[in-house]
Amino acid sequence: MVDLLATNASRVEYRLTGAVFRYEGIRSTLGLLLFVTAIEVGRRSITPTAWRTWVGWVEAVAFVMFVIEITVLNRRMLEHTLVTLSPQGVSVHTGRIIMSDSETRLDAILSTEVKSGPLLRLMGLRKVELMGVGTLPPLPVLPAHAAEALQALVASHRTEMAAFARSIDGDAGPDDRASSS
Repeated sequence: MVDLLATNASRVEYRLTGAVFRYEGIRSTLGLLLFVTAIEVGRRSITPTAWRTWVGWVEAVAFVMFVIEITVLNRRMLEHTLVTLSPQGVSVHTGRIIMSDSETRLDAILSTEVKSGPLLRLMGLRKVELMGVGTLPPLPVLPAHAAEALQALVASHRTEMAAFARSIDGDAGPDDRASSS
């Protein structure tokens, strides 16, 4: 499901394949079906007879756009997506021609929320949402072990930061603590 490109003590890189492609394909197909169904219901019930042909063309164009997206664009974007977990943060690199890089420092991440619906669980995938300081970039759907690794990385960083804060508070003498209160 995930090609583990590199592993060392400080960095893990994941390239998305297999189950992520299938999940995104199913998700796109369901979106298209809802869109076309809404247009068809509107065409049959509220559209004047003179416009029905034009609305049918809109449906055809939507279907052609969907086929292009699912077979070319979506697959290309996911094939060239690289998620990197390191002690400094999380980075996501997408695209080959039109590239997008986003890096999020671990200090900016306050918590992670891992979501998994029935389809995601069936495919062994998880949706991870980062919550923290400012607007954090969305992550692609990740395999379960990558989502757990990210969650563990954020939790260990939070624990280290809390221990560091306690050590600073512990270094302050009784007079310093009384004056800061």
